[in-house]
Amino acid sequence: MAAVALILSLVTGVQNWSTSANAADGSARQLDEQRRANEINREMLDRINQPALSGPNPGPTDQAATPKAKGCLSDGTSVPAGWGPARPIFADTATPQYALFNSIRDNPNLGDERSFYAIKDAKDTNGPWKKQVRVEKGHTYLVRVYIRNDAADVGAIATGTSVMVNLPTCTGTSIATNAWIKSNDAFPNEVWDGLTMNSDIPFNVAYMEGSAAIYNNSPNSPFRLTSTDFLEVEGQKIGFDSMDGVVRPGYSNVAYLVFEIKPQFAS
Repeated sequence: MAAVALILSLVTGVQNWSTSANAADGSARQLDEQRRANEINREMLDRINQPALSGPNPGPTDQAATPKAKGCLSDGTSVPAGWGPARPIFADTATPQYALFNSIRDNPNLGDERSFYAIKDAKDTNGPWKKQVRVEKGHTYLVRVYIRNDAADVGAIATGTSVMVNLPTCTGTSIATNAWIKSNDAFPNEVWDGLTMNSDIPFNVAYMEGSAAIYNNSPNSPFRLTSTDFLEVEGQKIGFDSMDGVVRPGYSNVAYLVFEIKPQFAS
């Protein structure tokens, strides 16, 4: 009986080891497949091929700052503009199975996706994107919103997706602006990020009419925006071949909302 028990134990052990090995092999294969898919998607992203849009995101700012902060200050301090809300943050090789926007910390193209709202001088085509700029008279500034559904599951489609930008109309020596990405299916339903403009002279900011466009990998790209819906509470719908609010997962479905602003000085 002892010999039988020993044999059964050995057989069970081999079966368990075999099962574990198969599971490990399966996980390894899944990771390899995901890495290959990511490589293909990165190439797709590169096809957007807009030099002014390229370049990594700046690092995220202090999360403690909220979009509820006063938009303009003139007391010599800079208006804080953070990111939020607090949410699970993933690595590029292990993305979530559900729809989630801009929550990868090591995107190989852009860096940290939490910092998806950035600005730079429009003349500085090859210059870095920033979270803060010192605005100057006679200059205009390019603003970029990066939009990506990070889900690993191709079926985790985000519907009703829109982008909204709060561009303050107040005057000050420091002005903060925020961007939101909202969706019916994503968790959380909205994410936001901010940036700040500073000057020694009081100023306000104006949108340069007709400058807004959405860029993606669709043959219909770019989508020139004839309205300023993205500056309204409801926001601008985002999509792929049409702006229908449907955003599928992956790098190949990434989109940029890009527009230009102009600082206006009191004197």
